[in-house]
Amino acid sequence: MSSANIALIILLLIIVFVTLWLYCLINKKPMRNYWGYLALLMIVIGVTRWFIMAPYFVPSKSMLPTLEPGDAILVTQYNYGLFFPIKHTQLLKTGLPKRGDIAVFYSPVDFNTIYVKRVIGLPGDTIAYQNKKLIINGQAIKYSVVKALAKTNKMPARTELIEALPGVSHKVIRWNADGFVQNFKIKVPAGQYLMLGDNRDQSNDSRVWGLVPSANLIGKVWRVAINLHPRTKQWRANRLLKEVL
Repeated sequence: MSSANIALIILLLIIVFVTLWLYCLINKKPMRNYWGYLALLMIVIGVTRWFIMAPYFVPSKSMLPTLEPGDAILVTQYNYGLFFPIKHTQLLKTGLPKRGDIAVFYSPVDFNTIYVKRVIGLPGDTIAYQNKKLIINGQAIKYSVVKALAKTNKMPARTELIEALPGVSHKVIRWNADGFVQNFKIKVPAGQYLMLGDNRDQSNDSRVWGLVPSANLIGKVWRVAINLHPRTKQWRANRLLKEVL
């Protein structure tokens, strides 16, 4: 159980307890009459948090343009299985990742680190990446330009494109100059997945730490709940419940 999860549980407990205490204080009622309701509420919160849906925060630019730094994402936690929160033990297998899913998972090299990336390679796939273009099972993936992104003081010139994966299309960003790992080829073994960030030249992903075991999967990103801009610390309403593709 990560420190962030423990902090979230403690915060929820404090909010519920203070709300109940204020209610009893205002209405002059003893708190002992409501301990049963409080316990039931905490059970509902716990089941929802661990087995149905949970919030996670995006700290980096690795999933631009799909996810932005400061996004609070809602992750459905039942798509790939039901897991007991202690040691992430699988209780029930409910489904498998599909190509193009945006998945949240524990790092294959550090179980205390959680990543969000796009599922590119499925078990049995042969994936190649040559000159910043994907080749999946011998099929060259097609790309179409959305717009050019101008060079800045911190960033080189980039291009936003549509990447047409088999069965699903989504946006990616590529640097026009040399960027991250350019070429690789790998066959994905059973029970493993190849994950890449949509911001291909600014993503710490399977090109760095390898394939992701199915046991590390947490869930699938459903929507962006809201965005807190990391620099201005202002809420951005245009990201409210934004669908992610």
